[in-house]
Amino acid sequence: MKQPDIDPECFDRTDLVYVEDDLNTLPHDIIFHRLHFLACHQNTVAIRDTDRSLEISYGQLLSDIVTAKNLVLSKLHISTLEQLRADKEVSFLILARGYEFVVSFFTVLAIGGIAAPTSPHVTLAEALHFMKTSKGQAVLHSRDFEALAAEISHSSEVYSECRHVCIDSHPDVRLLNPRKIRFSMKKIPDVNNPGAIIFTSGSTGKPKGAAMRRYNILVHALLLMWKNNINKAYTILQMLPTHHAAGLVQNTLPTLMGGGTVEFTLPRFDAAAIWERIRREGIQSISAVPTIYVRLLSHFENVLSKLDSAEKEIYRSAMSKVGQFQCGTSSLPTSVAARWEELFERRILERYGGTEFGNPYANYAGSKFVLGSAGMRNPGIESYLENGDHGEIFARSPLMFSKYINNVEGTRDSLTAEGYFKTGDIAERVEDHYFIKGRKSVDILKTGGYKVSALDIEHAMTNHPKIAEAIVVGVDDDEFGQRVAAAVVLKEGYHELSLSELRRDLQKSLSNYKLPSILRVVPELQKTANMKIPKQLLKKELFDSKHPDIETWQFSKPKI
Repeated sequence: MKQPDIDPECFDRTDLVYVEDDLNTLPHDIIFHRLHFLACHQNTVAIRDTDRSLEISYGQLLSDIVTAKNLVLSKLHISTLEQLRADKEVSFLILARGYEFVVSFFTVLAIGGIAAPTSPHVTLAEALHFMKTSKGQAVLHSRDFEALAAEISHSSEVYSECRHVCIDSHPDVRLLNPRKIRFSMKKIPDVNNPGAIIFTSGSTGKPKGAAMRRYNILVHALLLMWKNNINKAYTILQMLPTHHAAGLVQNTLPTLMGGGTVEFTLPRFDAAAIWERIRREGIQSISAVPTIYVRLLSHFENVLSKLDSAEKEIYRSAMSKVGQFQCGTSSLPTSVAARWEELFERRILERYGGTEFGNPYANYAGSKFVLGSAGMRNPGIESYLENGDHGEIFARSPLMFSKYINNVEGTRDSLTAEGYFKTGDIAERVEDHYFIKGRKSVDILKTGGYKVSALDIEHAMTNHPKIAEAIVVGVDDDEFGQRVAAAVVLKEGYHELSLSELRRDLQKSLSNYKLPSILRVVPELQKTANMKIPKQLLKKELFDSKHPDIETWQFSKPKI
């Protein structure tokens, strides 16, 4: 066989030889070198999964990643394997939570793919949209999602050779010796290629897939690892969804890169259970959405504060020993922030950011603190307000998203000519601190830590047999940040629609957190001369009152 011609001015040693990867080979990637080092030299607890009662070492984690990598490669169609070998963009939907999510995510990176995490509450319709948008070629899932994964992969709407692979990790499987694991001798794949896709609602239409460069995922993790001084003594209580950038890039990956412990809580938030865990101490960091802080504070004041003084002090003291509290996704009520500091002598550090553009503003331990502020400008991230000291926020940095996957026009429309991302959020600057005032568009809601599109919900509602017209807005709420509020006009012949009926009927097409929790049935929706519905005006008119026609959903509280 004739050897290819070698250019002596630009050749590489890999052009002269070929070394085959074997079953125990991982990519020549800092992420995997770091996990390998921790498995060989530290091997402390990497993951605690409360839901499955698992405590996983770094050696076990690395072993499970290698095992899952080989399993997935053995199940994929030959055309998918060929695209991976050619360094093409190949995405994989992930349906898993807790430890299985972590293994699945690293497995996708290990085979050179793009991880597309989803909510544990995802519906079939939403999952199919994600698959079609990202042109997904396989679904990695835990056993809990077997039926949904099979339905997705067998759908006629997705890639014809789509596969689904169950990543069902067990701590009792044979451990691989980490010192026998090799690293690939091949050329490094393009680090500008996406490593993850985070689906985030846009101002119009269905969710878009924000792609994050593989290199940027690593840099984000390392920067936050250094900034938060993460080491083997560091444990973070992970209560944010891992299909969002904050839960994945802000919490999980930096902690694992630093050799700390990621402790996943139960899938359903339980304030009493979280308080009991904090009482046992050993938590260095809590990063949560405002809703969680509201509920934790409420549980302390309504339940724990009524215990005898010694017992109450145990809980209060344990919370005060947590190293740091961070809050994002929506504004924290200032009353909650002030009361938290009064009770526990700790500040909740708010930050502002987004999947596409990172964190332009943040509060950090030791920085000047102003109640209600999202903090000061983050070094390394450029930003400006549209009107100088107020207006829409525009931000850019090398760590921004790379694109909306398979969507050139959507990506172009999201950027200014100078490459700044149009956030759609309004802020005001007072001296060096920034205060977030809300959305430029009322069509993006932030509820309970999730960012959702009102248009998605409206589209589902107008498919309801009783509904002729519908609008969805966010109504401010101390517990959830915003509640999803819907105003509907019924079709002729229908005279009533209850909130419970509407929520039940929409469950087939919407995740639970997108379901309306406030409903008002109206005879008509006011329109402008050009037939547009003035949402901002109607939001105040329809929901800023205690009108008897307003029905509010009462969420069940965990039993105490």
